[in-house]
Amino acid sequence: SSYATAQYLTTLPDPGEVYVVGEEGIFEELEAVGIKCHGREDNDQHDISALEHMNTNVRTVVVGLDRSINYVKLSRAGSYIRDFGCTFIATNTDASFPYPGGVIAGGSGCIVSAIETICGKKPDCIVGKPNRSFIDIIRLHHPQIQISDMLMVGDRLDTDIVFARRNGISSLLVFSGVTSEPDDPTTRFAACATVI
Repeated sequence: SSYATAQYLTTLPDPGEVYVVGEEGIFEELEAVGIKCHGREDNDQHDISALEHMNTNVRTVVVGLDRSINYVKLSRAGSYIRDFGCTFIATNTDASFPYPGGVIAGGSGCIVSAIETICGKKPDCIVGKPNRSFIDIIRLHHPQIQISDMLMVGDRLDTDIVFARRNGISSLLVFSGVTSEPDDPTTRFAACATVI
């Protein structure tokens, strides 16, 4: 979703400089397409007075998974969106992901939700699955590939399989991630095209 977000931003007339709530992969993808990014400087910032200094060149806020999230980053992102009118882009809204030892850890969605609460606004675009913009990026860069040639292999009903269904792509659900095999087989067959 970081790659797709970078590609999506290149289709906008002028995304400006970007404040990133996310990890190094997002920065790398955005910088690879020539977008100037900010946000690393707040990774270890805990002094709320840092918010007195906002960069007026920032016109877009990109939010993804950020395991260094803190109060200053959440507040700055919310302020850019609410007070400076910046565009709000979410890389994805996965609520959680499996962590070793059977623990479910918070995903990008919980961070996106926190920023929504601060600024009182939903994202202008959610790039990652299950949203249409993700398939549009794939089709833009690989126009020779037809929908009928695609198979979505995924481990989540709420993103991977919904993405496939929304876009007319065949799907295959594996039970190695967040979605586990339900007791009632009719539930799983109603939810996806193929289950293995």
